[in-house]
Amino acid sequence: MTNLIYSNRSTSGREGKTNMLHMKMLENAELDLMSTVKSAAKDILNYCRGMSIRQTINPYENSYDKKFKKMDSWEEVYENIDASTLSKYDGIYCFGGMFKPQSGFVLGGNRSGVFPKDSGQLKFESTGIELVHFLAILKANREYGIPVHEFCLDPDPFTMDMVHDDYKPTGPHYCYHGYDVDKLNRLDSAQHFYSQRKLYLVGGNRKPFDFTFGYTILNNPYRESIKPEIEALAAEFDKSKLFVWDKNSGVDTYIDRDQYLSMLDQSRFTYIIPAYNQNYFSIYRLIEALAKNCLPLIHPDCKIDDVEKSFDVNLHHIITTERISEVDRKALLAYYRSKILKTDRGFINE
Repeated sequence: MTNLIYSNRSTSGREGKTNMLHMKMLENAELDLMSTVKSAAKDILNYCRGMSIRQTINPYENSYDKKFKKMDSWEEVYENIDASTLSKYDGIYCFGGMFKPQSGFVLGGNRSGVFPKDSGQLKFESTGIELVHFLAILKANREYGIPVHEFCLDPDPFTMDMVHDDYKPTGPHYCYHGYDVDKLNRLDSAQHFYSQRKLYLVGGNRKPFDFTFGYTILNNPYRESIKPEIEALAAEFDKSKLFVWDKNSGVDTYIDRDQYLSMLDQSRFTYIIPAYNQNYFSIYRLIEALAKNCLPLIHPDCKIDDVEKSFDVNLHHIITTERISEVDRKALLAYYRSKILKTDRGFINE
């Protein structure tokens, strides 16, 4: 059985690593890769040791410029896509998720129930090529019944079942995120990845930093409003590190993802604040911290109900800014690690 993996995200930089780690869930499968990035297979194999990729395919490499870009609508593009190349696969696994709020490709966005019966972004190469692959995979599902699995980094993406009714998937189709929310199924892919990574240890179990937290402020009044709270919390600890990218003030002390995870590894506490879409929870912040034996404190405005239900866990113990003793910190870590760092939930195979 051969499966195909496809990612619409970069395989380099912070976002690339965040996305690639979830692919390791397929390390025991026979895989081909569909990508427009020549280094993608090498990047994935370097980051997800133990995986193997048989070959990289790029069947639509020249189609966009030569043919699809000149068409009048995405519906016309869909009708002219040849999805037969994808028909030989037992399953297609899409990593990243279609998430382009400014173009309407987001949960509840203006492309929902409309695309591909429209023409927006048809002439824009970066989005256009991405949408060609989206439609090709959708067509393989509809015409050949190929099961499609969409792993979504964001909990509110534009998934294939959000297209116009005339083009919805007719074959098996599943969507995933880090916890059960809305129509997304919990996938324990991050837990699987971190279970194979070593923890930082210095002087036995002692950690040199008390508190580490990194966050962004990108044209978001709410984030700006809680900045003093974050700074006050950090000041409560003797040895704390804050890493900030503040688009408003121009402050940029952000560090590379691997460096940040290393800092969590060396820290006793971190923090989780509400996601930019406050209807959802930053689940991967929680998983990363626990994987590094770093206890996350949670801001009271975070929406935790769906996470608690998904993992059968009580997060209220860490919605606090009060001092937690080292004994209690370790006890809470043991409890949350036992509840959340499980690898019970994989891809659905019916």
